[in-house]
Amino acid sequence: LSIELLTACQAIDLRKPLTTSCKLQKIIAKLREKVPFWSEDRLWALDLEKAYSVVLEMGAEYLNLIFTE
Repeated sequence: LSIELLTACQAIDLRKPLTTSCKLQKIIAKLREKVPFWSEDRLWALDLEKAYSVVLEMGAEYLNLIFTE
């Protein structure tokens, strides 16, 4: 799930100035607090650990954002 979160956020950020839904923007903002946009190549290991911690922290909140109106 962490890899999917990282790659989805990166893809959405690359499409700026286009935006996504408010729900997904909240999730992206949570991730970006810990993992900055990849503006250049770097190792993913630390980013994956940080993304994993975001997924764990969000827990039920993450699922509620995705599956509720």
